[in-house]
Amino acid sequence: MVVELAAFRERWDALLDDPQRDDIAAQLVAPFDRDLDEAREAILSDVPAVRAAAIGRLFRGALVLELVRRRKRFVVEDWPYARELRARVLGASEDSDDDDDDDEREEPPWRALPDPTDPFIAWTLGELAEGAPEPERASLVRRAIDAFDAIALSPISPGNDLGPFTQMAHLMNADEVRRALTVTERMAGADWSFTGDYGSHEDLSRARQYLVARLAGLGLLDEAESLLPTITDGASRAEALGRMRGHRIVQGSSWQSPLCEPLFQDGKRFLDLLRGLTRVLELPAHPPPEALLADCIAHVHAEPDEETRTSAVILMEDWFPAGSPERWFSAICASIPATDWLHVDALFRLSVVAQTSPVGPRVVQTAIARMLARVEGDHVRWLDGIYAVRDVLPFREVLALFATALITTARASRALLLQELHVIHDLEALLSWLGGEPSLGATAEAIDEVERLLR
Repeated sequence: MVVELAAFRERWDALLDDPQRDDIAAQLVAPFDRDLDEAREAILSDVPAVRAAAIGRLFRGALVLELVRRRKRFVVEDWPYARELRARVLGASEDSDDDDDDDEREEPPWRALPDPTDPFIAWTLGELAEGAPEPERASLVRRAIDAFDAIALSPISPGNDLGPFTQMAHLMNADEVRRALTVTERMAGADWSFTGDYGSHEDLSRARQYLVARLAGLGLLDEAESLLPTITDGASRAEALGRMRGHRIVQGSSWQSPLCEPLFQDGKRFLDLLRGLTRVLELPAHPPPEALLADCIAHVHAEPDEETRTSAVILMEDWFPAGSPERWFSAICASIPATDWLHVDALFRLSVVAQTSPVGPRVVQTAIARMLARVEGDHVRWLDGIYAVRDVLPFREVLALFATALITTARASRALLLQELHVIHDLEALLSWLGGEPSLGATAEAIDEVERLLR
């Protein structure tokens, strides 16, 4: 497709001067829209060079459609996502060597001297302790506890944390945890409740949750469980209980379900318990036992609230390799509405571990079908999932899915292609697999051509 640059730019400038001129926008995108359909056919070629060129055309057309729809000039250096995409496909880093050298010359964060007038010095000291070697770390932790003690009756919050001690509890030894818990007893004399970036929360309960869970992680399980009643907020207590039960499993105990307790009559508390469990029971080191999986999945099926069922399955996604693919497939289909993007996301996650199982082909095809049925135009977000199951799909099907994902996203009214591509981890590998190394260069050339047209 040949574009007369001067004429195109004249129309583009006219559109930017009067963004309401949809007729001009239609004229601008029409040839690129047609070329997208032609590129969809060309990408199915048996010739790698033809496929690589088609990939470049797909990127060019998709970007033109999105940017004209948004009525925004396109200069790569002014668009971080575009700059990142170009650097990725060219195998370049956005950071210069000089920046790397500067980073190497910087002092380690834990050597920094915190400003004594910093109102959040307790949090700052905890952050500095992260990554610090002993004995510097122990010193910073002790100073942080002292700093929290100093403000125990004067509640304050930086607004972007979960409460006192939550970011540093995992650094503490048992004695330090007990000292911090003593500080929370003093904090009970003031109102440590805040509304911040993480929503409204009861900071004192959150602090105790993390500290009590740390005791469990240190092997002091009975002491930790004896302190559960001191956590007055139900959400924090449920999550702390989940972490404690997780630590018991790691340390050799069997699963003892607490789900019949009154606390879990509220479905959201079940989610909190799961959140605590998944913090501890991580694969491959600490897989959840079969009894736990059966109990939690049964609870999901019995949960009447759709949103709670969906959230529960999503929380358990990292456990998919530990259970039967058939059972997980059933849980996803029964618990998450088929029209929800989380449904598609969960199916692609399951597809990766179910490929060799009898249900594997059905999981993969269901994930693809549910993706294609979506009308929001967010297909690009599942390119990683498509790449992950490439070995169980015909090559031409993967080519067609890639083209469809870009075109559907480009033609959607609100989808943001560059932002969606930003989170695709295996994009470069996928492009190379589809069209060889030349496809990466074709993508970079497409970005440069769009810049010449729409700057």
